Amino acid sequence: MRMSDCLQVGDPPFELDEVRPLVFAAFGMSEQGDGSYQLHPGVPGFLLRIAGVEGSLHIDPGASPVGETCILCERVSWTGGGRRAFRRTLELSWGGQGE
Repeated sequence: MRMSDCLQVGDPPFELDEVRPLVFAAFGMSEQGDGSYQLHPGVPGFLLRIAGVEGSLHIDPGASPVGETCILCERVSWTGGGRRAFRRTLELSWGGQGE
C-alpha cells in the first residue's frame, strides 16, 4: 500500500525553528539496517518505507488509550520565510508484498 501527502507551509507570521512534515505512529517500531522500519514485532515482514525525507528521523515514545506507541517523526530545520512544500511517500508492505 502506498500513500502520498504534501504539507504546504506558507510564510508564517511567527518564528519557526523546525517543521515536522512526517509523523507516523505505530504500536511497535524498530529501524532496520536498510532504512525501513519494522512496524509490529510480532508480524514478520510488516515494513514501512519512506521516500522524500529531507530531515532527520527519530522514533519517540508516545501513548494512546490502549497502550504505549512509537512515533516516527521527521524534523526539518526551518531556515526563514517564504513558502515551502514537503512531499512524502510512505509504503507499507507485509509478508513480502510491495517489495
